[in-house]
Amino acid sequence: MWWSAAQAAPQGTVLSPFLFTLYTSDFTYSTDSCHLQKFSDDTAIVGCVSEGNDCEYRKVIIMDFVDWCELNHLQVNA
Repeated sequence: MWWSAAQAAPQGTVLSPFLFTLYTSDFTYSTDSCHLQKFSDDTAIVGCVSEGNDCEYRKVIIMDFVDWCELNHLQVNA
């Protein structure tokens, strides 16, 4: 069951990073050339692009992570 929050958690509190971690804990990705790095209140997708081949990196960002965020009602700054 999902709730719509009328306001965000106050900045500088422990609640914001905790909620971010809780909300995003079920999305994981890791291979030899691309992985998801989670910080306390941010997520980065890190990929090794060699010889111009960025197919896996783009797939993870566009098809996997952005779609997952939309399905889970999270706004993402891609």
